[in-house]
Amino acid sequence: MGDQVRVDRGAIQNHTDATLGNKGSLRGLNDDTDRRQAHIQNTLENGVGSEQVQGQRTGAKRHADDIDAGVQRTAQRTSENADQFIQGVRNAAERSLRQI
Repeated sequence: MGDQVRVDRGAIQNHTDATLGNKGSLRGLNDDTDRRQAHIQNTLENGVGSEQVQGQRTGAKRHADDIDAGVQRTAQRTSENADQFIQGVRNAAERSLRQI
């Protein structure tokens, strides 16, 4: 019976999937907010405050898009680098166990 080190790739992937699921939920909330802001802007019909609503809507959408892109990039990197990380842990553990 030899010594073994097990790194669970599934746990890393589950975390990535959960992150992407949460991102999807937040994206849905952002879309709802954008629709509500569009409705408010339409009710103002270019009256007092319509420019402020448009500016707020544009800023909120830009921030939401930036957050969405950042989370997507991070999740992809996590998934792509998981195998490399696991291999590094495995190699380090094998070297350490050989010395014992």
